[in-house]
Amino acid sequence: MEHTITSIKDPRVVAARLLQSARERHKAKKCLVEGEISVGWAVDYQVAFDCVFVQEGYEEIAVVVRLRNLSVPILAVSEGVMRKIHERSYTIPVVAVVNIPEGKHKADFVVVLDGVRDLGNLGTIVRTSAAFDIHDFIMTNNVNDVWYQKTIDASRGSVFSANITHYDSPQETVRILKELGYRIVVTTPHEGSVLQPFVRLHAQPTAVVVGNETEGVSAELLAAADEKVKIPMGMSVESLNVGVATGISLYELRMKWILAMLQNKIQNLLARDFYAAAQWMRKIFDAKLRQSTPLTADQVIVLMVLACDRTASMEKLLRDAGIGIGVDGLLVIQPLHDLGYVMVQNDIISMTPAGEAAIAQIWFLQQEVEAVALADVTSDDIATTKKVLAKIFQNCERVIPFDH
Repeated sequence: MEHTITSIKDPRVVAARLLQSARERHKAKKCLVEGEISVGWAVDYQVAFDCVFVQEGYEEIAVVVRLRNLSVPILAVSEGVMRKIHERSYTIPVVAVVNIPEGKHKADFVVVLDGVRDLGNLGTIVRTSAAFDIHDFIMTNNVNDVWYQKTIDASRGSVFSANITHYDSPQETVRILKELGYRIVVTTPHEGSVLQPFVRLHAQPTAVVVGNETEGVSAELLAAADEKVKIPMGMSVESLNVGVATGISLYELRMKWILAMLQNKIQNLLARDFYAAAQWMRKIFDAKLRQSTPLTADQVIVLMVLACDRTASMEKLLRDAGIGIGVDGLLVIQPLHDLGYVMVQNDIISMTPAGEAAIAQIWFLQQEVEAVALADVTSDDIATTKKVLAKIFQNCERVIPFDH
C-alpha cells in the first residue's frame, strides 16, 4: 500500500469525487460504492474494481483484506480526504471505485424504467426483479441511473447483477424495442387498461414499462403499447408506490409470460416431435398388421425386441417396447404366449422358433410402413437423425445410467 494520501488535489481523489455526479459516472463508466457492506456486495458479485480508498486505521477490516487478496489497488487516505470523497458527515471507512458494465439488453423479458427518479424506488425495483430472475433494464434517458449509493443500498447489491441500457429518449426506446421485435406492455391506471389477471401475454420478447412516480408513463410509450394493464385495487386507494406496484405487476406478468413461452417450447420440443413420429408409425403399422394378421403393432414390437435380446424380464421387455407395465403389458404378452410365439417362466420371457418364424413372415409389413413414413427422407437424413439420437442418449446417460 502506498503512503497515505492527504491532499484532495491528488488526481485519483479528484477523479473519484467527480463520480458523485450522474453525468460524470455516465461519462467515465465508473461509480462509487461506499461502506463495508456495499463493497462486500460488489466483491460477491465479482464487480471489476478500479481502486479502493481506505481511511487510515481501517486497513485490516475484513472487506479490505478480501480486496487485498484479490490484488485490488488499495489507497490509504486521511479522514479529511475520505470525507471529501464520500461527502458524508459520518465515518465511512472504505469507498471503492468500480467499473459500470456496459449495458446492452439481450434478454427476452426486460423492464423499462420510464423516468423513474426516486433512488429508493429504483433499488426496490431492481431487487424485486432479481427475485423473479429479471436482470435486464432499459432507462429512457441518460440522466437517471441506478449507481447512487441509496439505490445500491435499496437493491441490497442487486444492481451489480443488473444489465442496464440507456436510450436518449422515450421515442428512441420505442423505436429500438419495435425493431428488435419486443411486445410493449405498459402498466398504467388510465382508462382503456386491462386488469392484469385478464391480460394474455404472447410467446415473444416482452418489455414491461413502469413510469414516473408523478407523471406515469410517457405519451410515446403509451401510444406504442401493445397491451395496457392495471392492478385491480379498491376505490379507497388512488395509486400505489411505483416500487410496490412494479413488484405486483412483475410477479403476475412474468408468470404469464413464462407460461406463454413454455407452451411454445412444448409445442416445438424435439422429444415431443420424436414421440409423435413414433406414435404415427406405430398406428400405421398396427393398421397394416390388422389387415392380414391377428397381431397388433405392440405385439410385433415385443417380438422384434426379443429377436434381438432372445430373453428379457417382463419389465425390461415392456419398457424397451414402449408399453405400459401392468395390465396393459399382460394384455400384449398373453396372446403371444397363447400363439406359442413366446415362453414365460418366472417373469422371464423368451422367443420361440414359432415367434422367429412369425417375425420373418411379417417383416415385409414393417418395410412397407417405413417406406410410407420415410418417403422423401434420404439416407443422409436418417444417418444425421441417428447421430442426434445417439448424442441425446449419451447426454441422458450422464444423468441416469441406462439399465441395458
